[in-house]
Amino acid sequence: MALEHIHQVKDIVQRKRLRALMCRTDRHAWLYLLRHFSIISITGCLVYLSVGSIFLVPAMFLHGVGIVHLFSPQHEFTHRTAFRTRWLNDFFGWIFGAIIMLPNVYFRWEHTAHHSYTQNRLRDPELIAQPKNLFGYFLYLSSLPYWWGFLKPFVIHLCGIITREEKLFLPHAERWKVIVEAWAMLLIYISIGACMVIYNSTAPLYYWLFPRLLAEPYMRMVRMSEHVGRPVNNTNLLENTRTTLVNPLLRWLAWNMPYHAEHHLSPSVPFHALPAFYNEIKQHHKNIAHGYFDAHKDIFRRSLHGLEPGL
Repeated sequence: MALEHIHQVKDIVQRKRLRALMCRTDRHAWLYLLRHFSIISITGCLVYLSVGSIFLVPAMFLHGVGIVHLFSPQHEFTHRTAFRTRWLNDFFGWIFGAIIMLPNVYFRWEHTAHHSYTQNRLRDPELIAQPKNLFGYFLYLSSLPYWWGFLKPFVIHLCGIITREEKLFLPHAERWKVIVEAWAMLLIYISIGACMVIYNSTAPLYYWLFPRLLAEPYMRMVRMSEHVGRPVNNTNLLENTRTTLVNPLLRWLAWNMPYHAEHHLSPSVPFHALPAFYNEIKQHHKNIAHGYFDAHKDIFRRSLHGLEPGL
């Protein structure tokens, strides 16, 4: 089948095979969580051993990479495909959302719109624009725009306001939850700050906040690789989304999300089945990035020359 006609998964995968790929389990999620927390525990030990040495900042960065990658399971929880048991997705989604400062209810509906209107300049609330120059490229990688993108709606929601743009993807019945969620997260962060003062402890800074901030530029690099530079206002999911082949460790940390075109082609396929799904459709891919740096070569080139996103 010609690539330009591939808009839905049914165009290239038989229904019976797709049904098998969509099977969800609790087992895979528990195994991946155990692996993820093992990595975070190891890097946390590195931070502990590095206190007072020149290795502290590198250790916190490594620790932060594991923390920012908690976005990967939280993303799966948002789709409710990580666990077969639905309430476990919502429970862990909220916990992980608080850790990485990404409100779970708000993100669920924002992300739903992202899948419905991928790379649509007017309707995709998660669209990351192709930088028009190198300043814009490095500014986004600095993560400053990302943190502004978190703080602005967070403060607005604390004031009980849902913006006109947010009303496009937030159902009326869910809007009060977004406001309550913002206040609940604020109370958590205030409580952590109060405990730091009461117990004269800086542990949350060295084992959570500083690593989180240090590693966010890395996560911006990862997130840019998913869609930036791909065609906008194009509904072909194998063109407007980029699959990136990375090493096993990064793929585990990302819960197989580098298979991103596969994920967009069928969001109901759980994370653990994405490698098998990739094998089913890889012959239909026109462009695959071999590592994050390969993806960024294209993004950097377009930024350097002020090129529009596209093939």
